[in-house]
Amino acid sequence: MPVPNATNGYLSKPDAQTRRLLLVDDAPEIREVARLTLEQAGWNVHTVSDGPAALDALACTEDPFEAVVLDVVMSDMDGPHVLGRMRAAGLPEHVPVVFLTAATRRADHHCLLALGAAGVIAKPFDPRALPRMLELMLAERRSEQERRPPARPLLRRRLRASEGLGGVAGP
Repeated sequence: MPVPNATNGYLSKPDAQTRRLLLVDDAPEIREVARLTLEQAGWNVHTVSDGPAALDALACTEDPFEAVVLDVVMSDMDGPHVLGRMRAAGLPEHVPVVFLTAATRRADHHCLLALGAAGVIAKPFDPRALPRMLELMLAERRSEQERRPPARPLLRRRLRASEGLGGVAGP
């Protein structure tokens, strides 16, 4: 696998450990293109097609995700609702969420950022630019977090706590 670098437009992490990312989108072609591009940039990408599957993936993994890329409009549960359930279940703010959206209005992007997203990527996106956009958003979020006190510990068991709420317990 080629190593991404500044020459080909990707920012790469210097350590040998692979970074894990959860990609949630109901469009199979978006998932595949984004997965391939992000894997070339050094990410270990786990893909799911809807919100409930995203919540399950977050609850079941022993190795936590470094970031979540989340589609805004999905049939079962929209992206903002998924983000709310993730935060209510204890996924800390140091796990950044970046939204993918076809919405082009600046006000829509501001609303998504107000929910606590690390960034918003507009669809359609340039697959070659996706890793760099994601890296820049994550770097900005890390910089913000360094200026804040640490977030509370991750409570994955809350994601498994209640079958009646789709596998998610309230705060």
